Parts: sequence; structure tokens; C-alpha cells
Amino acid sequence: MVRFLGPDGAEFLPKLADRYDALGLYEKIIAVLEMLGEDVPGYFRLLGRDLLVEQALSRCVTYATPCFWSGETSLAQHPAVITTDAGWVDGEEAVQVHFDPRVASREDLDAYARAEGFSSTGGGSFGLDREPQFYLRKNPARHLPLTPAQRTQINVALPYRRSLADLLSPQQSAWLADPHLERSSGDEAYRQNIRKSWPALAAQLGRAERGARSNVICCGG
Repeated sequence: MVRFLGPDGAEFLPKLADRYDALGLYEKIIAVLEMLGEDVPGYFRLLGRDLLVEQALSRCVTYATPCFWSGETSLAQHPAVITTDAGWVDGEEAVQVHFDPRVASREDLDAYARAEGFSSTGGGSFGLDREPQFYLRKNPARHLPLTPAQRTQINVALPYRRSLADLLSPQQSAWLADPHLERSSGDEAYRQNIRKSWPALAAQLGRAERGARSNVICCGG
């Protein structure tokens, strides 16, 4: 079980028990932060949306678009959309979307898509394009370990010149400012499973920092 205690040892909320999934713990943490009047960081809210997809609580739909790169940025601005991916269905450009059905119904999302000039695909399998998240791919943030919800929102923030600060955790922001990032990470890091890419990058940047310190010591600094 998990308890949330104040400095005096009193419980903020009833203990978390008999539910051991990540989403249950996440929802409890959000409740405590909101009860304390604390701001919930944007990157942490995105984590909750990723967990909906992981636990199959989101819904998936694919839309045919005249241009899937602009389709991604248009659809990602709907409040129910969690992730977008550019790809192909039967040779036509399309965007696959995971969305939160608690925020909007499929009918609501379809209406939004139609207003943007998109239409639901009639079937066929979706194939991911080799350059999904077009705007993110052109930014140094592509070297970061990112969750699917993060890369979707970063991809729409960049063309509109919005700040990435609230979309990145403190560690991700520090990595983005690290001069060793590009050398230590691949161009496809943002597409990899963050559970593997995160520790891999942490190990690489750690070695780079130790190497820099060793050079200073060897030179008598």
C-alpha cells in the first residue's frame, strides 16, 4: 500500500491499497498535489495520458489527410487527443490518433476532423511513415527520451513557437542543454521506448561527464 503523509504524519488522503497499477498511483499523486494547491507540471499530466494508452483505456482512430505532417499538428490540438502518428493507409496519407474518450466522444472527434478537412479511413492497415513528428525531427529534442504524448505535444509546439519548458521534466531539460546530447544519443531516440532509452542516455552522459573530469585531473586542473 502507499500512504501520503504531511510533515506531522497525518494522512492527506486515504491510503492507496488493493490497486497496484501505475495509473492508480498517478491519480493519487495528482489528487494530493491539487489538494495542496500545487501546480501540476505539464510533463506530469502528459504521463497520465500515456498511462491511459498503455492500459488500453484510450481509443484509436485513423484519419485520411491531404498532408499527414500538418494533419498531426491539427489533430494534436484537440484536447482529447493523446498521441498522433503520421503514416499511410492503402497508399494515402493518414494520421493515427489515440484519444481520451472521457474528454470527447468519437463523434465529437470526427466532427473536429471534418472541420479540419480530414475524414475517417474506411479500413486498411496503418503503416507508420519513416519521418513521423516532422517538426520534432528537425529539433534537438529528437535526441531526448520522450513518451508518445510528449513527442506529440512537442511536435505541435515547435511550429507555433511555443515553449517546451512545461512539456519536459527537469532531467530532460538538463539533457537538452547538455553539449554532449547529440553525440551521446541517436536521431531516433525520441521514437524509442523511453524505459530503454532513458537509462541508456543517462549512462552515456554520465560517462561523458566523468571523462571530462578525468581530462581536467590528468592535465593538472
